[in-house]
Amino acid sequence: MVSSFWKDTSCASAFLGALILVINLHASYPFMRHSQPPPMMRRSQQTTTTTRYSTTTTSSIQWCESNVEITDICQIYPDTMWRRLTSSVPRREFALQNISCMFYALPLLLRNSTVDNNNVLSDPPVSVPRSLVLLIGASSSGKSALLKVIQGQERPNRGTVQFSTTIPTGSSSDTSTTTIVAKPIMLDDRSPLSRQNEAVHSELRTVIRNVVAEYSTVGMDSTDWISFEDAILGEMLSCLGLSPEKKLSSLTPSEDYRFRLAKASLESTLHYVDSRMFCIGGRCLQLPGPILLLDEWLDKETGQVASKVIPALQNIVHNFGGIVLSATHKPALYEQTAPLSKIMLSSGKILNQDLPN
Repeated sequence: MVSSFWKDTSCASAFLGALILVINLHASYPFMRHSQPPPMMRRSQQTTTTTRYSTTTTSSIQWCESNVEITDICQIYPDTMWRRLTSSVPRREFALQNISCMFYALPLLLRNSTVDNNNVLSDPPVSVPRSLVLLIGASSSGKSALLKVIQGQERPNRGTVQFSTTIPTGSSSDTSTTTIVAKPIMLDDRSPLSRQNEAVHSELRTVIRNVVAEYSTVGMDSTDWISFEDAILGEMLSCLGLSPEKKLSSLTPSEDYRFRLAKASLESTLHYVDSRMFCIGGRCLQLPGPILLLDEWLDKETGQVASKVIPALQNIVHNFGGIVLSATHKPALYEQTAPLSKIMLSSGKILNQDLPN
């Protein structure tokens, strides 16, 4: 039977033709040989993942100190029947009484203001080393009210809040103040994160692109901007101790806090980016330090979790030139780190300061 098959010329030709076709398909489509990509493709992908979020890129970031100046702020809540029934301090009309503060990344200056015969009288300013700043005091002492005024959530009855950024133009002593500033971001809860299946780096890159698309006019080629994205991500992930490939759903409690800090920092510092912020032939991007306002954000956490989050707050201040103000009823959570500044509020006034040496 077999010999008769091969003797049939037409059958033999058909078999050889089919065999040649299979060989050609096998050579043309590698997936028929192996389910994984070729070794060279895998190495290339690994190299991209390793270097894409490295801080050693051709584009660099220069972090510049953010400043917040509060001048003679007065916030009044009228004494109504509703406040008498609901407020813990119903008879106090002033939430903030003529407060003047200058929050600088370095230094921070404070002064109380009083009004005498319609004239504002200010105490001499007090210089404070750059540090994480705690706002402490009893309930209704003015901590949250001050944060809301800085954020812009509430408009004061009197006084002003001004933001600026000190950007070096040459040497360390040659500085100028720009109108391009960070946006104050309030952190007061931990609502569930969306997009739980996203990796940390992917979600933060989305944050960068959404913020820049909404507020900024970068005016550069998309390929060049991606290199700046990589530089920003590399520094943010490194300083806040985040693993780029880790999924949001698998973050530990302290990592969850640090991811939210990274997200808030990006939203703050990239609030407005334009061509004036590029220097050294467009290879360096100057960014204002983030301005973060924490309203009892860590008060419900254990000391173990807080101890892994607070160093990240310090890094935002020291590495990024940022300003972090934290209103808290639990200053002991923060006292394991240094330097640390405490400002005590009482009845809407700055009562005293506990400042590092």
